[in-house]
Amino acid sequence: QVPLPAVVSDKGEKFVYVLDAEKKVGKKTVEVAALKGDTALIRRGLEPEDQVVVQGVNLVRVGQPVRTEVDDSKQEKS
Repeated sequence: QVPLPAVVSDKGEKFVYVLDAEKKVGKKTVEVAALKGDTALIRRGLEPEDQVVVQGVNLVRVGQPVRTEVDDSKQEKS
């Protein structure tokens, strides 16, 4: 699941922007299973380790390096 604003629609295609190991923007086509409040439940197209861009999606472009801010409250605790 991802925040609804992270899902972009363009010409019938739904996708999210993700970050690679070098913090550069990539694009992954996704299939949305359902919407639940302000969250999109993703059926296919993402891996658990994918870092999804959730803010500024209208400003990023594929291949662009970005600076990240991690929300520690959502990270798994060991």
